[in-house]
Amino acid sequence: MAQLQWTVPGYGGKTYLVGLYHGEDSGHLMVHCNNKVMLVDFGVKASKDYSFFLDEELFEVKIIEQKNGTYSYEMVHNEEIDSPHNRRREESKKSDRRSIFAGIGLVVFIGIIFAFLHFRAPAHEATLLAGLAEGRGVDTQVSIFQKQNRWYANYRVDNEVEEIVLPQLGDRSPLGFPLAVGDQFSARYAPTDTDLVFIDWHNLVPAQLERYFQLTMAVHAELHPEISSRQVLCQLQLALALEGAAGLAKFYRQDQQNQSEYNRDAYLRLVRGEEFKRRVKECL
Repeated sequence: MAQLQWTVPGYGGKTYLVGLYHGEDSGHLMVHCNNKVMLVDFGVKASKDYSFFLDEELFEVKIIEQKNGTYSYEMVHNEEIDSPHNRRREESKKSDRRSIFAGIGLVVFIGIIFAFLHFRAPAHEATLLAGLAEGRGVDTQVSIFQKQNRWYANYRVDNEVEEIVLPQLGDRSPLGFPLAVGDQFSARYAPTDTDLVFIDWHNLVPAQLERYFQLTMAVHAELHPEISSRQVLCQLQLALALEGAAGLAKFYRQDQQNQSEYNRDAYLRLVRGEEFKRRVKECL
């Protein structure tokens, strides 16, 4: 497993410790900041970029696949976008550079000491999260909502309601469907750490499946006016039977040309597969 950690100076003397865990065999990935999970992805076995904000600043973590099957990792501060910090950075070029370097050196030194003292906490959290992804933990459902332009999820633990902030998702779920306030998903939380929760985006509850199904029917019918509504329904039912929610997502994103695993190429591989071609004849 690859384990890396970066120290990032923040506002007002704050220090962010950003760490990365990547299982080179499983591909499971976790990025955490100050012992809190920021994003999780599974099966990452190719080059991929992730972005997130610390305070008001955009950072990017890059996973780069090497020719020998190993990976290298980079964390980059995006200094091109217009942000408060970048504006201050341009103004500070006229200030005493020696003072800046001394301050950064102090922050880095403190960060190294802090990382040494707290190194084990993220590893324990990663172990718990991997267990939740494998099916351990307590089953629950999360309901998502927005607050100050961030997505949150709440879920019930016994008679209490827990609330967590979700990783930077943009406006879409990992399947590529648009997020909406009130969406619900299956999840599991750790009984020993109830604010650690794994959301199973692929295991859709009936109401969520119905919403995604209706969205996909509208897209598929619009892109294929030559087929009847009965054929649209039949083909989506077949995609769902063969690949579950992932099959539905490939139909919904069939006109997209991007690096997501749910795009036109993925859709074509599905509909050109032998099993789909054999069974789709029942839709005629």
